[in-house]
Amino acid sequence: MNTANINISLNFEQILNIISQLPSIEKMKLKQYLIKETNNDVQILENIKQGLDEAKLHEEGKLELKSLDELLDEL
Repeated sequence: MNTANINISLNFEQILNIISQLPSIEKMKLKQYLIKETNNDVQILENIKQGLDEAKLHEEGKLELKSLDELLDEL
């Protein structure tokens, strides 16, 4: 089987038009994929926020952070 890679520039409206033509099962797969990706992005942002909150608490003397050796020992 031969394959070819083609770069095509599409605007958002054109992408929506293509999606509207997909069979229902493919739309469901796309929806599940987008939900998963969005959840991953939300989780990353939550982890960053938690890290920043912990750094602030550490700077205020309210939280003692683990040393690098302690973190490596956990691995």
